[in-house]
Amino acid sequence: MPVDLGKEMAAQLGVPVEYVAYDNSGQITDAAAKGIWDVTFLPQDAVRMTKMGFGPIYQVTDATYIVKAGSSVTNFQTLDQPGIKVAAEYNTTTMRGAVAHLKNAKVIEYQTYDEIFALLKNGEVDAFALSRGQLNDMAKRFPERACWMKPSSRP
Repeated sequence: MPVDLGKEMAAQLGVPVEYVAYDNSGQITDAAAKGIWDVTFLPQDAVRMTKMGFGPIYQVTDATYIVKAGSSVTNFQTLDQPGIKVAAEYNTTTMRGAVAHLKNAKVIEYQTYDEIFALLKNGEVDAFALSRGQLNDMAKRFPERACWMKPSSRP
């Protein structure tokens, strides 16, 4: 969706569009003051509001967690336990939400989605916090079915 929005915005303004790729939205946030990009489409949160301005909301998504099939983690209560490792992408809104809501589990930041996928698949982390849409795509890559947890009003 952000690519399409950028393309349409450029067309309406009559300017060329140039896409700048980043591994995650935290890196986009870090680059805000560097003048590398002019417009981006990111989830709004308190940290980002100190670094950039925001327009109207263009999409609402759920954040949740995915675990590998057969995991002992089956709900938020079994997720938020000492010794449980939850992966999240570096400096993202979802990462900050997981840190805010998980009082006992350890949230660990990683730079890329692919890195986290490999860690989850190999059992090196117990769960991955991300938007439901992105996790839907990830679930298709598991040889066995991945398990979703309902966040019970938590990210």
